[in-house]
Amino acid sequence: YSKELGVEPRTARRWWKRYQETNEVPYKLSKNNVGRPSSFTTEHETCTRELLDKDPQLYSEDIIGELSKEFMGFSNSKTQLNHHLRNNMLVTIKKPIFEPEARNSADNLETRYEWFMK
Repeated sequence: YSKELGVEPRTARRWWKRYQETNEVPYKLSKNNVGRPSSFTTEHETCTRELLDKDPQLYSEDIIGELSKEFMGFSNSKTQLNHHLRNNMLVTIKKPIFEPEARNSADNLETRYEWFMK
């Protein structure tokens, strides 16, 4: 019968044994192992939302700094914060990358264009 159900024979035997012991139909738990519970509370989330509403240009280090000032004992890594923001609050934060002006100056662009066209 295990092939008809699409499960391993050992799984079917375990289900049958559990059914005989409890008279309840065993079922496979659909909830995935979610791992360690998040250390972010609703207060952390509301504070983060307020920070982002005031200044949408903030990045992870700024948010961690503000949360550390606001809440005593708050210590989460940048990775944990980004994971929580991305998966629970549906917010993505990227650190800005600034390029020097000399790289994009008109003379430099012209020189690079001439070199490329050779």
